[in-house]
Amino acid sequence: MVANENKQDAYLVKLFAEANRLNMEGVVWFTAYDFDDLWASTLKDDLSLIWRDTGLKDGNQISRKSLSTWNEWLAYSHN
Repeated sequence: MVANENKQDAYLVKLFAEANRLNMEGVVWFTAYDFDDLWASTLKDDLSLIWRDTGLKDGNQISRKSLSTWNEWLAYSHN
């Protein structure tokens, strides 16, 4: 399966909906930023590729759609 920005956002929406349904106290996203530089300079193997594009911001620090979703749920959880 090929990942993309919309699939990441859809996953995050489902994650928060389920967390809300279960009355969870929090959700942790492992990294806010992509690991492009680390992958290009050090890792470079297929298994490590899963870490390259996991951030809510890309390798150039440009926000993805999912960062807006994250911020909306963060605001919701503080009400």
